[in-house]
Amino acid sequence: SPIYHTKGKSKNEPLNYFEIDPDYGNMVDLEELISESNKRGMKLILEMELNHTSIDHEWFKQAVSTKDNSFRNYYNLRDLDFKQSEEPRLVNEDSLWHRTEDLQYFSYNGSVLADLNYENKELRSDIEDVAAFYLEKGVNGFKLNNINNIYTYYEEPDEDARLEKNLVWWQSFKLACKEVDPEVYLIGDIDDRAAVIAPFYKELNTI
Repeated sequence: SPIYHTKGKSKNEPLNYFEIDPDYGNMVDLEELISESNKRGMKLILEMELNHTSIDHEWFKQAVSTKDNSFRNYYNLRDLDFKQSEEPRLVNEDSLWHRTEDLQYFSYNGSVLADLNYENKELRSDIEDVAAFYLEKGVNGFKLNNINNIYTYYEEPDEDARLEKNLVWWQSFKLACKEVDPEVYLIGDIDDRAAVIAPFYKELNTI
C-alpha cells in the first residue's frame, strides 16, 4: 500500500503525497527506515497511485473553488449545463461524471476520486516533484499502479493514441527520476493483454 497520506480501505485515495499516512507513522519514521535499509544493503520501493486523488485532496478543493484557480486544470471539470459538442476529447459516459454543488468532475473509479488531467503541464511537473521528493530522501524507486490508465479509454478512445500518450508520460517521469537518481528502479503495475503490456518495458525496469 502507499505510505503517503491516503484514505480508503485499500489506501488508494491520495490526500497528500508529501505527508506520511498517520497509520504508518511520520516522515521521521520513513527516514529511519531508509537509513536502516541502507545499512542492510536493502532497496526501498514505494507504491504510488498517480492516476487520481481523493476529492478531499487540497488540489481538488482548490480546483473546484474558483474558475481562475491555478489548480483548475489539474482535473477534468465541466459545468453542470455542459453539452458534449463543447468537449469532444472526453467520452460522454454519464456514469463517469460526478457532481459537486457547481461542477461535474471526471472519475474512472467512482465519486470519491477525481482523475488527474495529464494534459496539464503544471500537474505533470508537480507529480515529478513528488517522485523527486522521495528519491532525494533516499528511496530507491517506485511501484506505479495502473500505468496504462494515466490516459483511459474515456480520455483517448483510440487505442494506439492512448498507448502512445501513456508511454510518453512514463518516459518523461523516468527521465525526471533519473535526474535525481540515475539508478532509480521503476516497477509498473498493469492488467492488460500482452500486446499492451510489452511496450511499457521500454520505459520501466519491470512490469
